[in-house]
Order: sequence, then C-alpha cells, then structure tokens
Amino acid sequence: MVQYRSSRTQLMDVQEKLQQEDTQLFYPNKRTTTSGTKCSTPTTENYNKRTESISDRNNELHRIKEQLEDMKHLMDEKGTNISDATPVVRMKNAIKKLADELKEMEVRIGVVSHTLVGVSMKNKRMLQAQAALDSDDDDD
Repeated sequence: MVQYRSSRTQLMDVQEKLQQEDTQLFYPNKRTTTSGTKCSTPTTENYNKRTESISDRNNELHRIKEQLEDMKHLMDEKGTNISDATPVVRMKNAIKKLADELKEMEVRIGVVSHTLVGVSMKNKRMLQAQAALDSDDDDD
C-alpha cells in the first residue's frame, strides 16, 4: 500500500512538471511560484505569435509532404519505365527485321550478279561469233 501511494505521488509530480513545461513552452511569459500559483497571465500577442508559428510550420509540413509524394510518384514512374522491357523488345524486333531485309537484299544482289554474268558471257560469245564471221569474211 505504501508503494502504491509513493508511485501515485510520483505520477502526480511528473504530471505537474509536464504541465509546467507545457505552460513554459506555450506561454514563456507566464511564471509560476514554487507553490504552483500563477504570477501573471499570458499575453494574447505572444499566444497569437506562437499559434501563427505553429500554423506556419504545419503549412510547411503539408507542402513538404506534397513534394515528397510527388517525388515518390516520379520515382515509381522511372522505376516502372526502367523495368519495362517494351523498348528492348522493339529494338530486338527492329534488328530481326533488318536482318531479314539484309538476307533479301543479298538474294537480290545474287540474282542481279547472276544476270550480269549471263549477259556478259552472252556478249562475249556474240563478240567471238562476230569476230569469227569477220575473220571468215576477210579470208574470202
């Protein structure tokens, strides 16, 4: 029972100290005596300044929270874009398409080359035949 009373008085002392600290924090001009009685009342001007200061800080906190949310949203977007494989897939498809076009062009080049060789040989035969005719005409 004695312990209970001493704990209760300690609790009451702590509560009284907290009240005094709160009073000192919000009303620094307010003084208390050792018995706890108030010597003077707080000025409304000081109270208004403190209230305005708290309001300003709350507004700043709100603004900073909005900036934080914006940055989080931006970082999430960037993370999504980085992990998004769509650009890589597009590049792979473009490379595959270019490779297919390259094969097709090589086939076309081969066909044109073959045609050119054929025409060249035909011209060579014609020149040889004409040269043979010219030499036969000269012999007569």
